[in-house]
Amino acid sequence: MASPATIVAAQESGALILRAQGDWLVGTAAELDRRLHALDLPSDERVTLDLAEVERLDTTGAWLLLRTEHALADRGNSVALANVHPSFAPLIDQIRARGGAAPLPHPIPSHHTLVGFVARIGEVTIEILRRAYSILGFAGLVSITIDTLFRRPGRLRMIGSSRRWCRWKRPGSTRYRSSGCCRS
Repeated sequence: MASPATIVAAQESGALILRAQGDWLVGTAAELDRRLHALDLPSDERVTLDLAEVERLDTTGAWLLLRTEHALADRGNSVALANVHPSFAPLIDQIRARGGAAPLPHPIPSHHTLVGFVARIGEVTIEILRRAYSILGFAGLVSITIDTLFRRPGRLRMIGSSRRWCRWKRPGSTRYRSSGCCRS
């Protein structure tokens, strides 16, 4: 079982010692962040961040430690990290080299939130209504054309677009044949 991440402040030999304890992982970062913000940070003192009791550390935990270090240094304190486990040192150095920029938030897909879910339902509903409107418009056009055809059947053209009809060459003839057969 993971031990809870905490930070304990103690005054020893004229310096403030902040002892980090437990698992400094992303799962405990929110609670740990609240605790770090609740700390009464001194000014113009020697401060040591003691990491001897940190059992596990990930990128978020390292970032929180370095953010606390920067906040203490900004208040004029002399800050030192002590008892850093050898396996944590490369991670802390990498975060420090990155310039202390905040880690990127965990990408939660928008459809996994209530607002995203409701927005997706709205988008789908609007698309369905657009398609229904288009289908209704086509059905209306077809019904108007059929109504016009029944009212004036003489407007129906029996000539296809790929065939043309012409009269036989005999004068007075009423027979028709395809244009492929017509010769001048």
